[in-house]
Amino acid sequence: MNLIIKSISKRIKYAVHKAGGNKEIAKKSNIPISTIDYYIAGKSDYKLTKLHDIASACDVSLQWLISGDQASDKNSLDKGLINEAIIAIDKILIETNKEITPDRKPELVWAMYNLLKDKSETKSDNIINILKFIA
Repeated sequence: MNLIIKSISKRIKYAVHKAGGNKEIAKKSNIPISTIDYYIAGKSDYKLTKLHDIASACDVSLQWLISGDQASDKNSLDKGLINEAIIAIDKILIETNKEITPDRKPELVWAMYNLLKDKSETKSDNIINILKFIA
C-alpha cells in the first residue's frame, strides 16, 4: 500500500470512528458503506468529491483528511485569527473612543473571530453581536 494512501486511510478510519462509525457516515455522506470500507482499508484510490463528503459527514477539515495538516477538528481555533480579531476590536475601540468592560470583551472577541472565520457564511448574527457592543 502506498504510504500516502495508508496515511489517508488512517485519518479516515479515525474520523469515521469518532463520528459514529461506517454505517452512520455512509448515511450522512450518501456514500455506499462498501466505498467507505475500501477507503478505510486503503484498497481504493480516493475521489476528491467523496473525501469532501466524508470530511463533511465527520465534521473534520478536508485539508486534514488529505494531508494531516492542521487540527482534525474543523472547528478548532486559529490563534492568528484570534489575534487579528483582538487587534481589529482594539482599533475600532480606539477610533470610536469607546471602552468596554473586561467581562464583555471575550464575547466581542468571539463574535469578531467568527466574523473573520466565516467569510463564506452569513455574517448578520456576528455583525449584530459586534454592533451591540460598540453602540
